[in-house]
Amino acid sequence: MNGVRRSQNPPIWAPQRELWRARLFLVAVLFLLGFGGLALRAFTLAVAEAPHLTSEARAAASAGREGDQHPRRRALRDRHGRLLAVNLPVQSLYADPRRLLDPPAEVAARLAAILPDVDRRQITARLSSDRRFVWVKRFLTPDEVRAVLDLGIPGLGLMKEERRVYPLGPLFAHAVGFTDADGRGLMGAERALDRRLAAQGGEKGEAVYLSFDVTVQEALRESLDAARTRFSAKAAAGLVMDLDSRGLLALVSLPDFDPNHPGSAPPEALFNRVTQGVFELGSVFKIFTLAAALERGIAPDTRFDVRKPVVVPGGFRIHDDHPLKRPVSLIEAFAHSSNIAFAQLAERLGDEGLQTAFRRFGLLDPMPAPYRETATPLVPARWRHANTLTAAFGHGIAVSPLQLATSVAAVAGDGFLRPATVLRDDRTEGPRVLADSTVRRLRAAMRLVVLRGTGRQAAVSGLQLAGKTGTAEKVIDGVYHPDRLLSSFVALLPAAQPRYLIFVMLDEPQGTAETAGFATAGWTAAPTAARVAERIAPTLGLLPRRAEEEEDAMVRRFSRLITEEAAG
Repeated sequence: MNGVRRSQNPPIWAPQRELWRARLFLVAVLFLLGFGGLALRAFTLAVAEAPHLTSEARAAASAGREGDQHPRRRALRDRHGRLLAVNLPVQSLYADPRRLLDPPAEVAARLAAILPDVDRRQITARLSSDRRFVWVKRFLTPDEVRAVLDLGIPGLGLMKEERRVYPLGPLFAHAVGFTDADGRGLMGAERALDRRLAAQGGEKGEAVYLSFDVTVQEALRESLDAARTRFSAKAAAGLVMDLDSRGLLALVSLPDFDPNHPGSAPPEALFNRVTQGVFELGSVFKIFTLAAALERGIAPDTRFDVRKPVVVPGGFRIHDDHPLKRPVSLIEAFAHSSNIAFAQLAERLGDEGLQTAFRRFGLLDPMPAPYRETATPLVPARWRHANTLTAAFGHGIAVSPLQLATSVAAVAGDGFLRPATVLRDDRTEGPRVLADSTVRRLRAAMRLVVLRGTGRQAAVSGLQLAGKTGTAEKVIDGVYHPDRLLSSFVALLPAAQPRYLIFVMLDEPQGTAETAGFATAGWTAAPTAARVAERIAPTLGLLPRRAEEEEDAMVRRFSRLITEEAAG
């Protein structure tokens, strides 16, 4: 029969098939051995070599794991809920130098080519170490992450972290502050509230609401920046305080910095002049001397002969910048800011009387404050009679602007010494330091400074401001410099029933043609405070006063004690 007959012998390729089976079996065994080795290596890394990992690596790894579950730090918002600080997820680049296949210098060169802000030599040194974990760069941008992945260098890894971000940049530089790379508060509210912001569990990561108001902060910063430019001042500082809660609505110190990049800021920009600096602030201290005198019972119409300087023991002479050459009442001496009159007033109060009053008003001792970076007042180690005479007009005692504002809030606000706060829902009680009747008389005197005294440049149409100028010669290496001034102004708004306090300070302002060359507070700080008041009044709901409204009765009565306008 025709057809194909099957062979009874095995096909000629059968031996090759068996050979291939053997080879496949061998490959499988090799794979198993390879995976077993990897598993053993993983076990060794995870268990046997774990103790050799640095604490930095373990902490970083822990931060990465927890960062996926909860925010590591609570957000900060202003009193109206506007975001001031928040954590955002990012990735950071690390290396295990022992797993690098290429020379450290070569790896560092390739990384420097895509990460221009890293130091090639520094990275080479890190990669040359025998540590198991080193940071290459924290907080990469998305583009940098892609570039690192494209390199595909063994021994490098990316770790999930969270970075603190300040969306408003320099606006709240000193008020809010900043954290370090590991999320610990280093300055401002970030440092003061560090524990609260790092709270987990029951807090559920809710934001912390601060007392600040973005709109008020913008007005203060822009006004101070404009004044600094206009008067060629070395620096400027200021604050706005809610007198009911003592909450800070704004706090500015210039120059400032971007808290997103604090490492690039010069030291003078990091310095917070509102809380860390102590200054002899000059005649704003007359507020406290007047308060002590009125409380003692010295009448507002008490006369002082200011025609001659007061000679201090040792030969130092106290004089007035604008001599009046006639006897003046206490109220007129305050409005005209007479140093001679207030030195004579200090004589009446006595060394112990003035010291006791200043201590009661919170000027001589450290005061509870919302910031940790808060300076201690500088007072004479041994108080002599000469110190009494000069302290009466703000020389020989140095305090921070925040401490001064807190004390003014007490004597001219409501009579109670209460600490300032940066929290929205916070109010701390304090002792009464001045009678209501004295507080009202003090406000009337401060109103007349703006109406007829050295603070006339602070007058704002439709707004009743009360205030006091302060001009002081700077002390440098123990020597007073008459050509280097600190000019300040403290204001209450509105004058009759104050709700807000404004303080501004200019460091070494220069006179201009507009000011006839004068750089004193009446010409520089007072108009700056007026601009701040104009800007913030609508935001704070302060309605313009009608032109026909009369001044407070006490203001009208005190006004009769002033016979001529101050020179400015």
